[in-house]
Amino acid sequence: MTSYAVSVSKFLYTRILRWYPPALKSEFGEDMAEVFTESIEASWQRGSWNGFTRAWLAVSHDLISILVPYRIACTTPIVLAVVAAVLSYGSALLAIDPSRNCHK
Repeated sequence: MTSYAVSVSKFLYTRILRWYPPALKSEFGEDMAEVFTESIEASWQRGSWNGFTRAWLAVSHDLISILVPYRIACTTPIVLAVVAAVLSYGSALLAIDPSRNCHK
C-alpha cells in the first residue's frame, strides 16, 4: 500500500511532466515518470525521508535546468512583441507636439 505522500508525489510529478518540451516528454516522459515513481516508492518503503527528498531535489534540478529555460524561450517572442508595441506606440505619442495643435 502506498502512502499519501507517495500518491501526492506521483500526481504532482505527472502534472509537472506536462510542462516539459513536447519532444522530450514524448520520448522520455513515461521513463521519467517510472523512474520517479520507483525512486519515491523505494525511499518511502525504506523509511528514508532523505531518499524521498533527494528524488524531489532531482525534480527541482530538472525544473531549473530544463523547464524554466524552455518556458522562457517560449514566452520571449510574446514579451518582445508587447515591449516593442508599447515602445513604438509610446514614442509616437511623445512625438506629437501638443503646442502645434493649440490655437491661442
